[in-house]
Amino acid sequence: MRGELPLSNLNLTNGDFGDDAGMFFENRDNCFVGLADGAGGNRSLGINPADFSRAILAACRSILRQTNVQTTQLPRLILSAMQQVEASHVRGSSTLCLLALDKEKNSLSTLNIGDSGFAIYRNNELHCRSKSTMNSNSSGPRQLFAVNGSLGLPCFINENEVLRDCSLDSVEVEKGDIIILSSDGLWDVIKSDHLQQIVERNTDKHLQDLADDLLSQAAEGYIANGRDDILVIVCKVDSHLQDLADDLLSQAAEGYIANGRDDILVIVCKVDSV
Repeated sequence: MRGELPLSNLNLTNGDFGDDAGMFFENRDNCFVGLADGAGGNRSLGINPADFSRAILAACRSILRQTNVQTTQLPRLILSAMQQVEASHVRGSSTLCLLALDKEKNSLSTLNIGDSGFAIYRNNELHCRSKSTMNSNSSGPRQLFAVNGSLGLPCFINENEVLRDCSLDSVEVEKGDIIILSSDGLWDVIKSDHLQQIVERNTDKHLQDLADDLLSQAAEGYIANGRDDILVIVCKVDSHLQDLADDLLSQAAEGYIANGRDDILVIVCKVDSV
């Protein structure tokens, strides 16, 4: 069932995407894209899962706007962002996936905590895929967290602790590479061979077509298990744009209501000119 599109959802920074949140930031040298999936289990504690996912990405974007963060400094960015969230007394937890493109070096730095992640397709074939990070007892994905109760325990003491919990990597990108960034909801229902078929059949089409196709396939995968809010966000990484962030926020993001069991936020990027 296709739902109405709330006006607020056109804004990646302030839109309502269920428990998920997305972030985009660009300056002259770099592009940053991020996604956080708030832990739904926190509702039993009286915590809105979206509060934390929005707060951690808002903190990242604030730091990026005020500080010259290099693409290779993602652990430092997360450490600083967590300190801001903890100081704000927001409670909760989330997985996190951050991508940072160095335009000059054509290098994409990646940081993944938990079971959100990304896949890069080159010439319609899988070129690279992120690795999930799970708890040592395999009880679930690793997460960022803010307790902010009487214990007041920080999530991280230093960058080494960020490195302990994350999968950190760097990959060279080329013009035309397709990058799909999503929370675990997409990966749970669309397997690698099916994902490649979706990418192939949308070759030379607008990125919106690819995003819509991913969305509809994910919705079909969840149709037997309850109701779900599923959102697809499309962005185009293009160094020719004067302000890609403004362009992104004006894109016609499509919102769907379908049957499912998990919030899904998908971000699709195309490396158009690096």
